[in-house]
This record gives sequence, C-alpha cells and structure tokens, in this order.
Amino acid sequence: MTVLILYSTVTGKSLALSRRLSRILRDRNIPNFTARFGDWPSSFSLSPPSSGEGEGEAEGEAEGEAEAPTPATFLLHPLASSPLTLVVLLLSTSGSGSINPDLLPLYTSLLSPSLPPLLLAPSLSFTLFALGDRNYGGNFALAGRKLAGRLLQLGGGKAAEFGFGDERTEGGGVWRDFDEWVEGALKVELERRYGNGNGNGNVLYDNDNGDSMPKPKPKPKPWGSVDDGDPRVGGEGRGYEVRVFENEEGKGNGNNGNNGNNGNNGNGNGNGNGQQQQNHEGNLSLERYYASHIAPRNPLPFLEFSAVPLAPRNFDSRVVETAEGGGARSIPRGEAPRAEEARGRPVEMNVTGNERITAGGWYQDVRRITLSLPLEASSGAEASSGAEASASASASASGDISQPPPPPQSSLSYGPGDVLVVMPRNSPEAVQRLLDVLPEEINVLADKVIDVKRISQPGSVLPFWPRAGLTLREILTRFAAVTALPSREDLRSLAALIPRADRGGEQEQEQEQEQEQEQGDTEGKGSGSGSGSGSAATRGKIHFSKLLSLSGPSGSSLYLDYIVRERRVLSDVLGDFDTLGSCGSGSGDFTLSWLLGYLQLLRPREFSICSSRREDGGRSVEICVAVVRESTPLGRSYEGVCSSYLARCVPGGSGGSGSGGTRVKCWLQRGSFRVLGGEEFDLRPVLAIGAGTGVAPLRGVVRERGARGKEKGGVGGGNTLVFGCRRREMDYHYGEEWESLARNSKDNPGANAPFEIINAFSQEGRARVYVQSRLKDFDLVKHVVEDRGGIAIAGGSGMAKAVREEIVRLLAVGVFGGDEKKAEGLVRKMERRGFFAVEAWD
Repeated sequence: MTVLILYSTVTGKSLALSRRLSRILRDRNIPNFTARFGDWPSSFSLSPPSSGEGEGEAEGEAEGEAEAPTPATFLLHPLASSPLTLVVLLLSTSGSGSINPDLLPLYTSLLSPSLPPLLLAPSLSFTLFALGDRNYGGNFALAGRKLAGRLLQLGGGKAAEFGFGDERTEGGGVWRDFDEWVEGALKVELERRYGNGNGNGNVLYDNDNGDSMPKPKPKPKPWGSVDDGDPRVGGEGRGYEVRVFENEEGKGNGNNGNNGNNGNNGNGNGNGNGQQQQNHEGNLSLERYYASHIAPRNPLPFLEFSAVPLAPRNFDSRVVETAEGGGARSIPRGEAPRAEEARGRPVEMNVTGNERITAGGWYQDVRRITLSLPLEASSGAEASSGAEASASASASASGDISQPPPPPQSSLSYGPGDVLVVMPRNSPEAVQRLLDVLPEEINVLADKVIDVKRISQPGSVLPFWPRAGLTLREILTRFAAVTALPSREDLRSLAALIPRADRGGEQEQEQEQEQEQEQGDTEGKGSGSGSGSGSAATRGKIHFSKLLSLSGPSGSSLYLDYIVRERRVLSDVLGDFDTLGSCGSGSGDFTLSWLLGYLQLLRPREFSICSSRREDGGRSVEICVAVVRESTPLGRSYEGVCSSYLARCVPGGSGGSGSGGTRVKCWLQRGSFRVLGGEEFDLRPVLAIGAGTGVAPLRGVVRERGARGKEKGGVGGGNTLVFGCRRREMDYHYGEEWESLARNSKDNPGANAPFEIINAFSQEGRARVYVQSRLKDFDLVKHVVEDRGGIAIAGGSGMAKAVREEIVRLLAVGVFGGDEKKAEGLVRKMERRGFFAVEAWD
C-alpha cells in the first residue's frame, strides 16, 4: 500500500503542502509518492500507453482494430490504478474559479461525454484538500470541487472527508486549515488503512506482498517530529551531484556535465565549428530548460507565422530538440521547426517604453511598460545597462544566445485581454544578501561555474536547475526564488540542519516550544534568534526550539508575525538564526546540494496586456505594472521581484529596435476576456468594471473593440467603463485617454465606436465611492436583458466579489422581483457562455 500525492499549483503553495504531507507520512513509515499533475504523459489524452511504455502495459488489439481503453486511473498516474493506493489531491484554484494549466488537460479529458459512468470504479480511492479564497464567493476552491465532483461521477471512491483551505482563515490561513485536516479526517483514514485499529496511529505491519505473516515495521516517529534527511528527497541522501569548474572552463558546456571539452576532438579550448557547436549546445540547453521547467503550462503561440527559429542562423546543424525535452527530430535545411516545438520557448522582447503614469508625489508607482519584437539580429548578449549590465555580459559568456529576430512580416498572436508572462530576475542586492549569510564553503563558490545534476529519486519534488555553464550567482539571479517567503515546512527543514548534539533533550525542546508559544517573542523584534549570547551549543538549542515552534501547527500566529507580516526571506532567517551559517563547516549538512534542494525555481509573473494588436500593428505589447515597494509594520522595506525588475528596465530605441535597452524573456497566455473581446461579440455592448491596475485587460478589450467599430464607421455595440481609483489627479490610469474617447464618441457618433466612462474616486468628497456603488448610474437591466450585453470585471478579489454581489442584487430587484437566487442563476448562465468574465487577484 502507498499514498500517492498529486498536486496542482501556480504559485507553489500546493507544492509546499505536498512536501509537508510527504514528510508526515514518511515519519509514520507510510510509503508515499509525490507528483505534479501534467507530469505524467498519459494525463494528456485518453489513449493507452503503447506496450513497454510507462509503468505498466495496456492490452493491445489486433492491427487495424480500435485500441483498448486506457485503465482510467492511468489518467491520474500509474500508481493510482491500484486499489491499495490512497490518492491525495492537493489543488489550488486560479483566479476566479479557473482550473490550473497543469490540471486542465486531464480535467478536459475527464469531461468527455463518451466516458462510462463507473469508469473509475472500483480502483480509485481518493481524498482532496482544495485551496482558495472565500472572497471569490461561490468560486471558492472551485477547481478542487470540480475535479472531485467529476471523479465521483465516474465511480471514484471518497476515502476521507474533503478539506478546504482558506487564505483568510485567522491564525494561519491555508496552513492552519491543512494541519487541522491532516490531524483530523486524513489521520483517521490513515489509521484505518495502516494502523492496528487501536487509535494510536502506529504503523505496525505491511502485508502488501501477500505473505501469510505480517512484517514488523520500525517504530514510527511522533506526528510532530523533525526529519533529519534532505528536505525534498525523502531522507535518502543528496539530491544533486554538483561539479565546480575552475576559471571559465565550464562555460557553454550545455547539459552534458563535462569539463567544457566539447570543442575540436576533445581540445578544451576548441575552435571553429567545434567551439560554435559547444556554444550552441549551451544555448539550446538553456532554451530547452526554459521550455521544460519555467514556461507556463499551455502557452499560446507567440507569433502568427508558423514557428520561431530556435538556433542562430549561422548554426549548421538541423537537429532540433522538442520543447517537451524528450527526443529530437531532423528537419530539412531551410525548414522552420514546427510551432509546437517552439511554443514553450521564451521570446526575448525589447523594452521600448517605461513611463510612470501616476503623479510624481503619489505613494504608488504605476508604470506603463512597452515591449517590442526586435527588428535587428541579436549580437549574442542581452542588451542592457545599469544594474543589468554585468548579468548581460555573463549571459553572453554562458552561451545564452538570443534567438534570431522573427521575420518583419510576423505579428504577435495575442487577443484582447490576453496575458504576457514575464521571466524576472532577482536584484543583485538580494542575491548578495543571501550569499553573505551562507556558509563560507558555499559563499566562495559564488562566481564559480557549476554543473548541477539532479539525482533521480522516485517521487522527488526537487527542482531541476539549468546545466548550461552558469555560475552559482547567475543561477541565483536568474532561476532561484531567493526572495520567496519560507513556508513552515521550509523552517522545519532549516531546524533539521542544527546538529542533534546542539538541540538539547526532547523534554527541554517541548518546554521551550511551549514557552515560545505563550510568550510570542518571535514576532520580529529585530531578531528571533537571540544571537550573540551564550555558547554555540546553547544558541543552537534556542534556534532549534524557535524554528520548530514557527513550523508547527500550534505556531501559526508566530509564523504570521515573524515571516508573513514582516516579509522575512531566507537571507533574513539565516541572519537571525546565525548558527545555521556554521552548519556547513566540516561535515555539516548545509551544503550547496542542500541549498539547491531547499530553493524553489523563480516563477514567471503574469501581466494582463492592455494594448490592442489592431491599433498597435502587432509588433509590441503594453502592460500596466504597479511597482511593489513597501514597508512592514516594523519598518522593514521589501519589494516585488518582477515589478521592481521591470521598473529597472532601461527602454531602448523606438520602433522595436530597442537599441541599448533591456531584453525580457516572455510568453503569451490566454486571458479571461476572449469571448467579450472577440469579433463575434462586436454587435453587443460590453460593460467593463475595474479598479486600479485592473483596468489593464479592460483597456485591451475596449481599444480592440473600438478599433474594429471605427473601421466599420461606428457600427457595433457600445463600451462602458466603470473605473475606480483614489484620486483623479493622482492615480486615474489612462484618464486622458478615457475622457478623449468619451468626447469623440459623443461628438462624432457615426465615426467612432460608442464609449462612456463612469468614474469612482474613493478619496474625493465626503463619502467613499466605489465602483459597485456607481452601478446604480448604469441601466444594468437593459444591458443584460434587452441588449444581451456582456460584463467584464478586473481587479482585486475583494472588489470583484463586491461588484458581482451588487450585480446579482440589481438584477434580482430589476428582473426577478427581488429573488436573488434566480438572479444568481442568470449570472451563472452568462459565466458559462463567457458573457460574464472575471479576472481577479489577491
């Protein structure tokens, strides 16, 4: 028997929960395996795996006959096909109830009407913990509820009561809800399956192999014990083989891990075609790495023409590796790679505009960023200046060669309201702060070229790191989430680094943990460590106790005070708990391999496109970025990774050349307003409601519809924008544009698409005015019932919830005689057809 943990994530929270659950199960001697949805290939279709593929064989039929159906649970994972397996699903929800991209292919397959009702019976036994935010109302944890409902429809068995995690739960949010679910419903089921039935939860026997006599198991650890093994390998040892190269010998060595000797017949210096091929292998490895490990799931094709050339044009080889990272195909000289092979690889765009659109004295810095396709061939290095200059030079040296520019006749393939996915970089200061507090054995490797090979471990959730001749500093700058807030499981992993001899006895640890929880003295009074006093062993005992308190279920409020409210990252924790910095000395556990297992990959960020391809010619995009630079309650400064990165970007020349400007790696992703912004909706009106930077996708929809309406001589449905901000003179984003559109629509109704602006300035006047309160000034009943118009909402989740509730209330009063249940049914019907769409965030 085993427990299969399947997680679906965007931000990494479900991954952190899967690590926590895996560690708890491991401590109870319960075999478990962790995997992410989408990583198992069969989840993308209903076709059975061919003979010899995967972890099992499907029965085939005679040639020419239809293939036998796949065992349904193979759609989840091969391990799920055993009735002895307990499947635990950990699912987050994207935006307003959307299925995450990594789960979407499987979910779409399961919705096929041809599937028999009891497809999954009796083999699938599952339970679920779904994450969400109750601000989304009826869409709270909707992705998890949708999947669970469909699995039950298909005959899946519910093994334990489902759990739900709310970001707004007091005293710990999702983590508190998760711990309570594990200690409650899940623990009962685990004891029923694996225990001896006396309620103590001990795993005494394992009789999976059919032996007549049960086998004794080691005594399980207490539920709250500390795992001294690698935090993500399951206590089985190192997660990586790390090789360090002296000088520059490892630069551009691709992913083969050799000493850079890929030049001419083993000559390390290499020359001619040998050196060129070596550099290309490094480049191809990095591009393939982006496609396989960084790119968003299911990205849109970037360009309208069929493919993006993958290699420098002077490279002679015609073997192209696929974006999925498995295999290669030969293509005739001069033929472009297929679009699906290039889709996951980022396109580098030039920053050609970086303009602040909020008033200079306003507290919030909101920027209008313009990115354009390059018109000229790249020189091989990312053009940049200022803080990005050194990173650009090293990128060139490491073989990170830019793709050749797309043909001039090509254009971006985005539609109204679609999303630009941006790969950020950590600031040099953030990387240096981390390096400064790492053990000396790691710090001295900062500017050494390293090759990192992940050791294959079943069920491992260790990240893959690029093997393209990069230094440790480059990896931390470009690929590691060095400013991510440590999860509670991360803090437990840090506690395990402290040597057992320095931790004190178990009874002492328990007493000190209780003291910490009562006093609450880790709430961030400059340092939670008590460093600088007492012996190393004494301080190690204190640090171990505090880290354990912060990571435990009863330490939720301490964790919120110390980590969440004060925005402490790994470098801050290592600085406060400075005994951890000595855990790398000699035979200590704090090694480079451990660090790479602890860190997570830097996640690309999504920004709604606020431009119109029809108006801008299809060679550039605009995004609206609120730069995050804030202070904590105790005055600690922090900034957002991607917004501050974009704010630092230096704009280059106009017209797309971008000469002297920063280049940014990007992908495209489908947005929420494709139906409302599509041509088939042109004859119907659209009501767009947004606040703050939520106006970005709405601007894209309004401008695209306005451009099409203008081409048709003003014929088409009108556009009404209800926009909310604080003050007209401070943060009225694109205010002059809106006022101009409204005037032109009124003065020249036959030449321009109809447009109306309704503003809500919350800090002007005596009473607070918000977008939902301005809806009474719009004829919503006529818009929905008579004109069959659409509604688009964008902004914070709290605003989106309030607007939706007001729309339901107004429709109930105006159409259904006050019956909000019927009004809710109408809104849900509009949602299913795409006529009511929400793009919200926290």
